[in-house]
Amino acid sequence: MEILILTNGHIDDYEFYKKRLKGYDLIICADGGLNHAYKLRLLPQLAVGDFDSTSKEILKYYYTKGCKFLEHPTRKDETDTEIAINHAIEQNPSKIDIFAGIGSRFDHSLANVQLLKKGLDSKVDMRIITEHNEIMLIDSRLDIGGELGDGVSLIPLTMEVSGINTEGLEYSLQDAKLYFGQSYGISNYMIKNRASISIEEGLLLVAKYND
Repeated sequence: MEILILTNGHIDDYEFYKKRLKGYDLIICADGGLNHAYKLRLLPQLAVGDFDSTSKEILKYYYTKGCKFLEHPTRKDETDTEIAINHAIEQNPSKIDIFAGIGSRFDHSLANVQLLKKGLDSKVDMRIITEHNEIMLIDSRLDIGGELGDGVSLIPLTMEVSGINTEGLEYSLQDAKLYFGQSYGISNYMIKNRASISIEEGLLLVAKYND
């Protein structure tokens, strides 16, 4: 099963997402993600959250369209995105894509990046996808596809990430180490249509980007 989670992050180019909407078995909106769903003319099967970020008109529209709602109180321990991820993982998917997981709220954006750990722990391919970034978290190996010249940055999320090996990137790493608090792994780029990154210990954030 492949699941799409649509959040309330920033979107400039709706056409970018429209081209990527096929193939999902379940679509979940996290609260204000319904605003984006409406603009994408998308009918999610499920919406979760406290719905303080969704207009009343859009809520009413999706109620009439048969979308299922799981409402949570405003005072809660998890963000709406985390609630959506928890529900998605309960479905035992092979893949979870999070659209618009980055926005003007830095705290929410950073929290969403950290939530990728839930996918890693559940052995689910989970990533955040925006118009300019594809963000993944690894503890072993990752193969990525892309275009020649696509940027790839490697950012340690633990104090040390060791045993790093890369293929298909301009600046190759062999049995390397990256340390939290340094920017050494920023701004590499792809020299092949496929690249691979492997590590032995730690947690490594992989951000593929295009400017």
